[in-house]
Amino acid sequence: MFFELYVNYRIKISETNTILIPSKSFVEQFDLIISIVVFCFCRTNIDLRSRIFSLRLIMQILQTSGPVFRTSEYFLPLIKTNLCVSLSRNGVSFIPELFEMALFNFVELLDKFKSHLKVQIEVLFREIFLTILETPTSSFRHKWLVVQTLAKISADAQIIVDLFINYDCSMRSANIFERLVIVLSRAAQGRQAVELGSFDQTKTKIHPNRKQKKNYFQVAIQLKNIIFE
Repeated sequence: MFFELYVNYRIKISETNTILIPSKSFVEQFDLIISIVVFCFCRTNIDLRSRIFSLRLIMQILQTSGPVFRTSEYFLPLIKTNLCVSLSRNGVSFIPELFEMALFNFVELLDKFKSHLKVQIEVLFREIFLTILETPTSSFRHKWLVVQTLAKISADAQIIVDLFINYDCSMRSANIFERLVIVLSRAAQGRQAVELGSFDQTKTKIHPNRKQKKNYFQVAIQLKNIIFE
């Protein structure tokens, strides 16, 4: 039903050119779905399922978006403000399902909208990825999901190069790439056990095993190799 609302109005501006304006209903529905993710509190199981479903639907919209959607003056402001705010909030959620869906959506934004979201991507990297990896009380599952997401991101060398150039090489931005490599390298070496071992919700210490340390190491090396090879 949602995709059926994506009907474009064609406006002729010359004999050879027309512009496409998305239907008002589609824009409003997209904004409504984002609002559910932002303002729906998980007081009941239905509320939680509604937020998860909305995040999944947003992910599918981003995955299947075309050039008109990605450059639209109607949708980009919604993505820059409302959607990025919703990902920032769900990206620190203690509920694993919400956290994982926020990561999935972030990957889609990084893949398809990074040229429009330089500031927002820096904020999301700092507030989600670096905060989770550098915070001693982050759950082990949250840290592991972050590492898996970084492994997926690092599979695209151009994204990593853009990350290094846009942030670490800029005097006005945080050293996102450097901090990621440092925290992953420490985890791979097993240093600072309290910080890197993390705690679960019962405050029981969980140390990364050999396979998990190897995964940290592989992601860190992969990030370094992209830049220096």
